Amino acid sequence: MKTLKMLLFLLSPLLLGVCSTAQGQRKGILAEYPELRNPVVAQRGTVADADSALSGPQIIVVCSQTKARAVDAIIQWPGQLRSFEQLRLDVSFYKQGFSNNRYAILWPMEKNKKARVVDQKMERSRELSAGLELTVLDMARGDAGQGATLKLEGLDPGKTYFWRVLRKGQRDWQSSEIIRIEAPTCPVDFIEKQ
Repeated sequence: MKTLKMLLFLLSPLLLGVCSTAQGQRKGILAEYPELRNPVVAQRGTVADADSALSGPQIIVVCSQTKARAVDAIIQWPGQLRSFEQLRLDVSFYKQGFSNNRYAILWPMEKNKKARVVDQKMERSRELSAGLELTVLDMARGDAGQGATLKLEGLDPGKTYFWRVLRKGQRDWQSSEIIRIEAPTCPVDFIEKQ
């Protein structure tokens, strides 16, 4: 018994070091991208591209065509975007989520990129972050006949979401107005095999 206690006593600093190293390997999104800490400045209804002023985005939520009971979001701009590089998407299902750091950030916007929650406690708790783990399915900058689009998956059916689109400035992020959208409930009309 004494030998076991002595062994645990001698190995405890090593075990604690391994545990803290494993936790430290997953940096929060704010540590990984320090520019996300820049202040957010609210703008009225528009997010401007470097070449042209675009009116605010329209967000449509629909039942997925490929996954049962899943909800997709389609964000559309009425004009073309030069690129998605300077844009960021914030999403929360808390009414005051943006002021309380209870939201997820999708930045940089790239295909197959997953949104990440800001609050480390939310990141560790599946119950708090479920429905904020959105993934970019498709993105198009638009052409002469169509506006730019961004398609996301991973919304929880029936939840209310609050969205804002931001454009990176030199020292801050310019934000669109906050858009409130309720995700539909997507029933399935077939019997699933167990």
